[in-house]
Amino acid sequence: MWDRSRWARSSDRRDKDVSWSIEVGRDNHLRDTDPGCRVSFRRVRMPYNGSDRFRDQSFTPVAWRLKSMAVAVLLVSIVTSGAIALPRPGSTEDSPEKQTRPVALEKKQARLPVPDAPSFGTIKGRLVWGDEQIPTRRVLVPRGEGKPDPDICAKKGPLFDESLVIDRATKGVRHAVAYLVNPIGRNDGARRALARNQPMVTLDGEKCVFRPHALAMHEDQLLRFRTTDPISHCPHVTSYQAELFPNTISDKNPKTRKMVADNRAIPITCDIHPWMKAYIMVFDHPFFAVTAEDGSFEIAGVPAAKQKLVVWQETVGYVTPGRAQGMPIQIKAGEVTDAGSIKMGPFKRRDDRPAR
Repeated sequence: MWDRSRWARSSDRRDKDVSWSIEVGRDNHLRDTDPGCRVSFRRVRMPYNGSDRFRDQSFTPVAWRLKSMAVAVLLVSIVTSGAIALPRPGSTEDSPEKQTRPVALEKKQARLPVPDAPSFGTIKGRLVWGDEQIPTRRVLVPRGEGKPDPDICAKKGPLFDESLVIDRATKGVRHAVAYLVNPIGRNDGARRALARNQPMVTLDGEKCVFRPHALAMHEDQLLRFRTTDPISHCPHVTSYQAELFPNTISDKNPKTRKMVADNRAIPITCDIHPWMKAYIMVFDHPFFAVTAEDGSFEIAGVPAAKQKLVVWQETVGYVTPGRAQGMPIQIKAGEVTDAGSIKMGPFKRRDDRPAR
């Protein structure tokens, strides 16, 4: 080893120049007894950047040798201190794979919830008229006055308003939509089954009337416009999706379109026959239904949780308490939850109606 007293360094911080002196042997090895030659190196004048590396490449082998010795001593001290445990040859009990993989698998399995069986329930209910007197449906087009096509429109009888259709026997309200708002949980099986069993829903122009008057669908389904009339119809859609719809449809030219989920009902009219009107609601979940003739509805495959149910009807908007936020309803796994009879109307003034 060399004598540290014979290693000298002088620094001039003002000129930022550094002079080094080191004694090396004739065989380029550091010695403290060999009467070798004393070599001095001086760095070229340059801005000081805090580094003591020499610009002269003649000193590079010695510097790298010193760095290698320091790294080797550091590694030996770490290994001997036990900071790094090296596996024994042929041993697998300390294998990193055996240590990390089971732990990672346990953490992954711990995050997966264990579903209850069954974990879905069903909602059923009825929308009924809340007054003894049932309003009479008004006539939109008298018989034989369905211009500009009187030979097809209202030829055999008048066309009635379908915005409020009430069954006189049960007081059930037809053409309303019941659905969940911001549902808790998912049912991908029901969504896939809906798209597989009914990949396309149809809005038909039949005898100058849109059928059905209210249509609910999932965004994975396709919407087809068609007509069985020997005349053309021109659907007009009041929605930001208006550019997706055709201008004219005929019995030989049906149109199919992809829909996007919307948080409100989409009104559809005909620019040729202005009395034709229908509503479409598009959802991103399968928890919806349209009320039948007696006002009944049923939504199956609903995740067991405290959900919020909304019933929307054309003439009054949101019927259920909570309006657009919905009414709370607790769904139990494997059971049918009855929402009961939900009453609507009558409203004497438009200001009495719930906000849409």
